[in-house]
Amino acid sequence: MRDLGCPDRCVAAAEVLVSGGEVAAEAIVRELADELSPVRWMDAVPVLQRIGDAAFDCLVQGLLDASTATAKDRVGLAFTRLGAGFLDRYVTAMSHTSALVRCQAVVGIRLCEGAVVSTVSDLLPLLGDSDPEVAQQAQDTLAIRGKEIEAGLVPLLQQIRREGPGRQRARALTVLAALGGETVLPAQDVAAIERLVRVKLPDDRPTALWACWNHWIAVPSGDQAGIISILGLTDPRPVTFALGNDIVDSDGHDDEPG
Repeated sequence: MRDLGCPDRCVAAAEVLVSGGEVAAEAIVRELADELSPVRWMDAVPVLQRIGDAAFDCLVQGLLDASTATAKDRVGLAFTRLGAGFLDRYVTAMSHTSALVRCQAVVGIRLCEGAVVSTVSDLLPLLGDSDPEVAQQAQDTLAIRGKEIEAGLVPLLQQIRREGPGRQRARALTVLAALGGETVLPAQDVAAIERLVRVKLPDDRPTALWACWNHWIAVPSGDQAGIISILGLTDPRPVTFALGNDIVDSDGHDDEPG
């Protein structure tokens, strides 16, 4: 088992473990759940992939049995990286009674290139999942991977905004904003945001910046039009300090790979 991490013995160890099928998969998952074990998820995953469905089932049980946060993380890292060959199993797992399993299944789908195309109808209901972490992972997955199918996804999200279900509506708005910004938001949502800004502005005050690398430039001038022109900006609109910070933060992170 522990030869998986040894360069000169890992190939032979993998062959022996694959031939062991479900029994070997159970043993591997036990090692992953052991915080003191030297077996790493990246060494275990290729073997678990080759064992197949039995390994998937063992990992699900491993998530359920894990008694510490570290054990859950170690088993979860292997579970979420089985790849597109297990896409159907991930979809089924998204309806599991355990919120942890549902959450990890969503992450597994997010890590599969192109998977959102065939799983969007399964992901959308999870925007209203009763567990906040599951709903957050579904939101993040649709926001990150949704750009691959933006033309088809945006109308579905807009429909949720108009018609519900109610539990999905708030996160649908967030995904819409992430995918296309104001141009894809329903007019009533834009109007509601503008009203909220107007209500908050009279008492709005600058606060400490909380993003990774945001910087503000303070200049001794009230010539807003001149400053905007120098910076090459157009069409200024009032926003709260918090919203302005979030916009700059989002814009900066959008330049990151992935």
